[in-house]
Amino acid sequence: MQDVRWQQRFENLEKAFKHLHEAEQATRQFPKNYLYQIALIGAFQFTFELSWKTLKDYLYRAQEGFVNLDSARQSKIDLNERDHCTPCKASEEDRFCEAAASPNSQNLPARGIKYNGIDASLPREVIKQAFHHEIIQDGQTWIQMLEDRNLMAHVYQEETAIAVMDNIQKNYIAAIDQVFHFLKEKRSN
Repeated sequence: MQDVRWQQRFENLEKAFKHLHEAEQATRQFPKNYLYQIALIGAFQFTFELSWKTLKDYLYRAQEGFVNLDSARQSKIDLNERDHCTPCKASEEDRFCEAAASPNSQNLPARGIKYNGIDASLPREVIKQAFHHEIIQDGQTWIQMLEDRNLMAHVYQEETAIAVMDNIQKNYIAAIDQVFHFLKEKRSN
């Protein structure tokens, strides 16, 4: 069986990644242009969706033994009842790893694939697993991206949009770049 699903999704991510950078560049050139602002937020949402779904496929292939996860963080986190992250006794940078250790994760309804005993079809769980396996370097930024993506998908307020655009330009593009280049390297191997 060929390892193609995550690579096919990566091809779509590659296109979205390019469009995100184009929208970001246009917004920097014309920061007051409303259409460029909307384009940046839309490109971010689309790229974020493809990023976590590509990570999900990559992790799934790792579970099946088609890709190798070189290392993993050793600390643990717990999920509270609302599925929000609670800091553990681990260091600040490690507080999003090993979601599989959560007692709540075993009781999740079947919604798709399971990875290490958790429902890995949910973006928050995929982010935690990718952080655990050192694919994502900044778990906190990815969780914030998820929250901002959710916020912009349901509510549009200009003040909120400006804050999200600032986060996209200052933090989120760099975090997406890091994961994109990780996956691109793995695809080349």
